[in-house]
Amino acid sequence: MKDIIDKTKQNNLKEINILKDECDKYKNECNKLKSENNKLNSEIYKLNKIITGMNNNNQIDNNTLKNLKDENNNLKIQLMSKENEINNLKNQMNQINNNIKDEPKYNFNDVLVVYFKPTDGSFTQGIKCLATDRFFEIEERLYQIYDELRDTNNTFTANATPILRFKRLNENKIKDGDVIQLFKLE
Repeated sequence: MKDIIDKTKQNNLKEINILKDECDKYKNECNKLKSENNKLNSEIYKLNKIITGMNNNNQIDNNTLKNLKDENNNLKIQLMSKENEINNLKNQMNQINNNIKDEPKYNFNDVLVVYFKPTDGSFTQGIKCLATDRFFEIEERLYQIYDELRDTNNTFTANATPILRFKRLNENKIKDGDVIQLFKLE
C-alpha cells in the first residue's frame, strides 16, 4: 500500500516538475518577446522622431515619407503580434500554475484501504480512500470495477454494523483495512 502511494506521489512530483519546467520555458519565451517588444518600440520611437523632424524641416520627399510610414505600420503590426504572443504565454503560464495549485495534497496517514467482499465470496476488492469520503463515493468506485453489481440491490455492513451510504467513512466507524460485507438482495 505504501509503495502505491509512494509511486503516486513520485508520479505527481514528476508531473509537477514537468509543469514547472514548461512554465519556466514560457517565462523565458515571454522575456524574449518583451525584449523584442522593447526593441520594436524603440525603433518606432526613432522612426516617428525622424518623420517628425523631416516633416518640420521639409527635407523629405513623399516616397521616403511613405516608405517610413509603411515601415512604421509594419513595426506596429509586429509589436501587436508580439504582445498577443506574450498574452497567450501568460495565459498558458496561469493555466499551468492553476493546475499545480489545484492538485490535492494528502497526508499518507489519511489514506485508507477498505476491502469489499460479497457474501458469496466471488471476489475481494481493496479500494483506496480517505476517512472523509462519503460511502456512496467508495461504492461508486466499486461499481466502476464491477459494473454488473449496478444491476443488483446491494446493502453493506462493516464490523457487523449496517453502513449508511451518505455518511462519511469515519462516521460509519470504518477504519483502514476493514472488510465491508456486500449483501446482494435479490
